[in-house]
Amino acid sequence: MPIAFGCLKLIRNLDGLVITVPHKIPMAELVDHCSERARLVGAINVARREADSSWSGDILDGVGFVRGLTHRGFNPEGQSAFVIGAGGAGCAVAAELAVVGAAVRVFDVSSDRASALATRLSRAGYPVTAADTPDPSGFSLVVNATPLGMRPDDPLPLDPALLSPEMLVADVVMKPRVTSFLEQARARRCEIQLGEAVMLYQLDAQIEFFRENLVVGAPAAR
Repeated sequence: MPIAFGCLKLIRNLDGLVITVPHKIPMAELVDHCSERARLVGAINVARREADSSWSGDILDGVGFVRGLTHRGFNPEGQSAFVIGAGGAGCAVAAELAVVGAAVRVFDVSSDRASALATRLSRAGYPVTAADTPDPSGFSLVVNATPLGMRPDDPLPLDPALLSPEMLVADVVMKPRVTSFLEQARARRCEIQLGEAVMLYQLDAQIEFFRENLVVGAPAAR
């Protein structure tokens, strides 16, 4: 990846990149500057060449997710959110929810990974905790931020019997469009948000990123 990015930077008329898996995390180490949210997540999915030829990066997956919520009339500020998965998608969603004022609890099959994410966000001043079990009882927003649901034989990320009608249930999986998890949630009269919202509602944020100067923080770690 360092060699590939080094070569791309030599292309004079290349001023930006959209980055996907599995390159989001290593690219955060290669750009010169990361946004605050990118440092919290530890990954980027967009990078831009600045006027001084340095490169800045940001992560907009969580932004797309949250904008999808607000578009449907759900304001996450002051709400409680249960996020399943502390990988790349889970980090982005949990961080952005925390930034906009939600109280976030994260569960992952790797308790160490969930604890590491919660510790990182808590140290930055955001109310994020790690859960020992995948129990979303009492939460207003429940998010599957794992890959579970991409294949027909995938298990569900949690027991759907724990879902209740007052919850908004969201997924980050885009194919199939309506995952088994969302079908189960809808059967329990929950409102749902499709995984495609992550991409659809970050397009404007990508345009904003490439058009406007990014307020950068400290240089990315080397």
